[in-house]
Amino acid sequence: MTATMRLLLMGAVGVGGLLAGGLGELWGVRSALWLGALIMSVSWIPILLSPLRRQP
Repeated sequence: MTATMRLLLMGAVGVGGLLAGGLGELWGVRSALWLGALIMSVSWIPILLSPLRRQP
């Protein structure tokens, strides 16, 4: 299980780096950074609305 989780997490880091580089090249660095900040600032909303929070 540890190896699988490590593979998934490291794969996500690589894909995120490629996406960030592509967005930075396409839209510019400033816009890509603002988009990343926006996504990070709203990333807690699915956790807040999750039904798992309401389970005893």
